[in-house]
Formats: sequence, C-alpha cells, structure tokens
Amino acid sequence: MSEERVLAELSAERAWQTIETIVEQFPSRLAGTDSAWNAAGFMHDQLRANGVAAELMEYPGLVSFPGQAQLEMVSPERRTIPATVLAHSAPTGAEWIEAEVVDVGTGSWERCEAAGIRGKVTLSELSYAPPRQEKARIMSLQGAAGAIMLNWGYDDSTLLPYGSVKPAWGNPTRLTIQTEMPTIPCLGVSRADGLALRALAQRGPVRVRLRAECSDAWRTLRQAIGRVPGVDDGPELVILGGHMDAWYGQSATDNAAGNACFVELARAFARHAGELRRSLVVGFWVGHETGTMIGSSTFVDRRWDDVREHAVAYVQIDQPALVGTSLWESRSDVELRAYHTAVERRLLGGMPLEWGRLTKIGDTSFFGVGVPSIASRGAFTREEVKAMGDANLGWWHHTDENTTARLDKASFGAHLQVYAGYLWGLLTLPILPMRFTPTVQQMVDRLEQLGPHGADVDLASASGLTNEALQAVRRLDAAADTWRECAAPDDVAAILNAALKGLSRILIPLGGTTVDRYSHDPYGLSAQATVLPGLYDLPRLGSLPPTSDERYLLMTELTRQRNRLADAMRETRDLAARTVDAIDG
Repeated sequence: MSEERVLAELSAERAWQTIETIVEQFPSRLAGTDSAWNAAGFMHDQLRANGVAAELMEYPGLVSFPGQAQLEMVSPERRTIPATVLAHSAPTGAEWIEAEVVDVGTGSWERCEAAGIRGKVTLSELSYAPPRQEKARIMSLQGAAGAIMLNWGYDDSTLLPYGSVKPAWGNPTRLTIQTEMPTIPCLGVSRADGLALRALAQRGPVRVRLRAECSDAWRTLRQAIGRVPGVDDGPELVILGGHMDAWYGQSATDNAAGNACFVELARAFARHAGELRRSLVVGFWVGHETGTMIGSSTFVDRRWDDVREHAVAYVQIDQPALVGTSLWESRSDVELRAYHTAVERRLLGGMPLEWGRLTKIGDTSFFGVGVPSIASRGAFTREEVKAMGDANLGWWHHTDENTTARLDKASFGAHLQVYAGYLWGLLTLPILPMRFTPTVQQMVDRLEQLGPHGADVDLASASGLTNEALQAVRRLDAAADTWRECAAPDDVAAILNAALKGLSRILIPLGGTTVDRYSHDPYGLSAQATVLPGLYDLPRLGSLPPTSDERYLLMTELTRQRNRLADAMRETRDLAARTVDAIDG
C-alpha cells in the first residue's frame, strides 16, 4: 500500500453526489428533529454500504428550539427591525425588555467593561473574536439586559443570522447549568440593520424594546460512528470527525461537504484496512449547532477508556471547499505542525499556507483527554474577510444562503486528498509524527511574558521546571527523529509512541484549558487565546487592592494553576528522560 494508491482510490465525484443527496433529502438537520435523526441513519447506511463497520450511538442532549423574535426601536425614531432569536437565548415571556443600546464592538470583556453595559442592551459583531457564546457569557456576567448581534456579510446585506449563544460545552452539569447557560435574551439582526443601529447610537441615545421566544428541551439524539480496523484491530486509533447537524436550509458547506468527505475517506481506507497500523474511527457528531458540541463531548465521555488509552490524533473536517478561497488555513496543536505542513506542501503545490495554534472551538472535545488535533480548510484572504464583515467562513455562513452554490467543486477533490494525506501518515507511520520541543517552547515563551507578574505565586520556580522539561523533550525529539530515518525495531517504536502519546496527555490540557481533564471550559473562553490559559489573569493580580477579597480569591486560583504547571513540567521532564534512557539502553 502507498499514499498514492489511497489518493487514487478517492472519488471527488462520488463524494459530491453524497453532498447533493444530503442537502436534498435532509434539509434543516437540527438536532432533536426527525430530519437530523434520519440523516444520522443515512450516514450509518452509507458507511456500511462502503464496507465500514458502523453503529448508531444514542444519547440525551439539551438542545434549543428558537422561536419568534421581536425587536423595535423606540427612539430616536420608531420602527420594527427584523431579527432572529439565537439558540439557547433566555426567553423574555410576554413582557418586553426596553433599554438603551450600547455599542460594544467585538463584545470582548474589555469592550463591554469600558462601555458600561449593566441594564442596557448591547450591540456587537457576530464575529468569532470572541465567539457568540463567549459574548453572551461576558454580557450576562456584566449585567446586560439583552444582546443584539449584527450579522457578518457585506454592509448592505439583509440576511438574518442563525447561531447558538450557549457557553456550556456539551450537556451541562448541575453546576454549569447554573453558571454557564445564557441568562439574557440574544437576538441576531442583519448587517445592514445592525450598522444603521450603530450609526444612530454614535450620534446619540438609542432605545429599543425586544422580546424573544426560545425553549430548551432534552431530546434523544443519535449519531453515526464508523470504524475501520487496523492490522489485527490494533488498539491505537485515529479519530476523524466533524458535526452532522445543521441550521435551516441546505447548510451545504456547514457541514454536508465535510460529511461527504467522511464517507469517502472511510470507504477508501476500508479497502486497505489490513495494511493500516492503526484503526480509524469516524464520527458524525450531532448537537453542535443547537447544543454546543454535545455529540463529540458525549463520545469522549462514553468512550473515555478507549480514547484515553488508544487515541493518537483527531482530524476535524468542517466546511471544506468554500467557494472563493485561495489559501489553506490550518489550526493544530503545535506538535503536529511540521507533519501536516509537509503534507500540505506536497499535495497543494504552491497554495499559500497559514497556520495558527488550535484553540478549543468547533468540535474539538479532545483537549481534556489530551489528543493532538488538526482542523483545516480553504480560507479567504484577510482583505476578503474584512470586506465580508469578518465572515471568515463566507458571507453566507449560518444563513439561508448556505447552498451548494457556495461550494467550489473544482477544489473539492484537492481538499479531500489533503485530508487523506493527513490520515495516511497518522494511520501508517511506525513512529508517530509529533514533536514536543515547539510545544514546551511556547510555554517557556509565555512564562517569560508573565514573569514580571509572577512573584506572588512563585512563578519563577515553575519557569525553571519548564526549562528543564524543554531540554528533556529536545533530547527526545532528536532521538525520535534519528529512529524515524531508519527502520526502528518494533520495541523501540512502541517505547517512543507510548512516550509521545503520554506527553500529549500531559501537555495539551495544560496548554489549552483551565479546567480538569474531565471537564470543559465554556465555549470560546477568552483565556484560551493564550498558551497556559490557567494563568491568563496573572497580570491582573497586581492591579487589585492588596487586601481585597477579589485579590485573595484570584491568588488562590492562580497558585493552583501554577502548581498544575509545575507538576506537568516534572512529569514531562521525567517521561522524556526515561524514554531516551530506555531506547539508548
């Protein structure tokens, strides 16, 4: 078997036909509806028809059913503004909420705090900086009365947006249903109406009144899961996934195109299953749009032992082949960057490549368990994104215009091949392609930034441990690179793979989350924009009054995060050193 044979096995035309079937037979694949239920059955049947073992996984999910929105400007003029209710919005009941509008731009904590939003209705961008869910969480915490989010797209666009504002990742717990669910009504308006409202607010006070109907309910959801076993059904596995549920209409790019990729990739690799070193698991997650990642997080919860012990990588496909894109944008855990970049250069020719550190958005429910991940797609230039009102996924994203016309059939085959290239190496390389020097180096760099603020939590000693860990992983990476260049004996490969997997389990949760490995941060948590997000508020500590409650509370949190860092660096240093000693011996 060779990569070339697998790539030749792929049929972009067959996958395109799958897209057309999905959007024609199962429009509006909202979790908890008959359409989503039946679509899951279709994916299951497609897998089995292509020789892939498949199951239908059923589970409860708290999903949202947005109702009618009413939005009226009261002053300086009276008019009705068309709007949608964003999923999981707090309903208003029969009463109207009336308040002054305050423009908070991106809706970040700093912008909201500076604007003074308590008791007011915020007006913010719908863009991903921060995501809708984080905006709603911030606005709730700062006492807003309601929120209006203006759609992305061109400035004259009258398209209304869909989307969810539920911060709680996956199904809530008894705690997070109290602390991470929306508490204010959140409406979406068109870009044209939102910009007009913003212009009025810049000239003087604007008052609006609004109502929102929305209900949340537990529904039995189901999702298709496929498995292509490796040689002797070897225990190591690679997970390929992305969401299946979708908003109203075709939702062709989001994510019928990705689902068609899953079917075609599973079919191609199933034809050569006996030659794979690792097994391939394929997940069509449900509960993404109106539940905030219920499907993927439930998979992790219920398959914890298998994922924790055996998963070596997760590849997410969401919205491939967007029409008009000219770049290839990858988001990944940095330990996989060199590997997937080499695949992209080989298979995409001279297409410009852009990379960014993966943060916990999309269906990346694998951070806590510590599975390195790749999420990539075709992308627009920065100028194009800016012109579309920061619509990095196209002006049509989460609107009724998300049809097959927004897919580029000519590039679909090339994108499909890149995903296959990722999977080929991950499923067949004798030694896993992770390198952890860049991972720990990011942490060293971040600690240097935080150093001036760290005296109260003894950050300096934790930084010293991090530098020791960096030296140890450098030696491990060098040893692994040496063995990759020759035919490593099976016992050496096994030792190295166990260490690389173990380092993933230690470093990915530390570098990208603030909570324990079994829990999830709120979706799009602002702190995750930085490496070591548990220390995000360290610079703020010095600005608080010396004997204030807030300072003491924050110091306790940050000290524990410092201890978490220190323990992880000891574990990293010792595991890397033991591994080098074992293979040298």
